[in-house]
Amino acid sequence: MEKSTAIFDALAERIRTAAEGRRIVYIPNPGNWGDGLIRYGTKAFFADYDIKHIEVNIAYSKGLIALAPFLMKPSQFFFVHGGGGAWCKAHDRAIRTVGFLTRFTSNVLVLPSTYELKPARDKGIYYRRDNQESLSVMPKSSFCHDMAFYLAHRGVPYKAADNGSSQNMFRTDKESRNTPDKLPFDNLDLSTYGDHMSDCEKLLRHVARYSTIETDRLHLCIASALVGCKVKLHAGNYFKIRAIYESSMKQYFGDNIEFSAE
Repeated sequence: MEKSTAIFDALAERIRTAAEGRRIVYIPNPGNWGDGLIRYGTKAFFADYDIKHIEVNIAYSKGLIALAPFLMKPSQFFFVHGGGGAWCKAHDRAIRTVGFLTRFTSNVLVLPSTYELKPARDKGIYYRRDNQESLSVMPKSSFCHDMAFYLAHRGVPYKAADNGSSQNMFRTDKESRNTPDKLPFDNLDLSTYGDHMSDCEKLLRHVARYSTIETDRLHLCIASALVGCKVKLHAGNYFKIRAIYESSMKQYFGDNIEFSAE
């Protein structure tokens, strides 16, 4: 595993410099328990680098209206949008949220994300989490590992079971390459059992019950590798997983992850 935190050091400095003393508003990317692992890593990063912030969850009842008090005085705030994969045809909430923010301000930074689609306005600072297709779509973006990888530097208090047990954890949503009849009979789409605000200690404890995980869920793979499981990782229906495997997973987890393009 790469021991250096230099890339996260640089991200922290970029946030502080770009904020220029403004109050930071963190908007976690809404989604499932995998997005929760991104948030968990982001909050750990903020804590360790002493990045004070206001967190605004836009996924529940108020939606984007929750940002109104801050956008009434946009020069006083710096908006940090959580990273993730919602910049694609299957899931586009992030691109819509950031598009809304940039109607009012350019004081916006997007944490490491995968870009299949590009924003409507050339405003703000963007980080990508792969050096393949996302770089082509967003050539002005900067690279940083997905925020869930920050947890590898911190360590997690759980260790994978040494009992030879295994579990299939394939996705069942629009990014799946499998039709329902092709899913394993014992499939557990664990990401759907929580959301971006759920307790990720429970997620890590659950995957640690197994020795081996087979999945096409990016963050179930990362969670499993963090606790020391062996993982067979399958590609989804677009480039995201392959690109992040090439850009980050190999150097963080090495032989613990076997990647399959099928």
